[in-house]
Amino acid sequence: MPLAQNDIEGSWGKLSIGWPETPYTIEKWLLCTKAEVVPYGSYVAMQPNYPSHDGAVIRVETQELLQKLERAYKGMFVECAHLLAR
Repeated sequence: MPLAQNDIEGSWGKLSIGWPETPYTIEKWLLCTKAEVVPYGSYVAMQPNYPSHDGAVIRVETQELLQKLERAYKGMFVECAHLLAR
């Protein structure tokens, strides 16, 4: 079940324990927050060394949503390959 609100500081971190994880990248975070590849409440960024992103992960509610995020992330590089070749 997606999380609704972070009513208690850190509660999303506790409630998302056990969700599948992927290493944090700004691109993956933007795919969640701006492109809405993963629905709101179904992802949580965990930064154990805040404010550094070292060791940070994004937790995603289900394995299916994680696979969707990873496909979109990999697809970004395929779609932008011509820009990188310049």
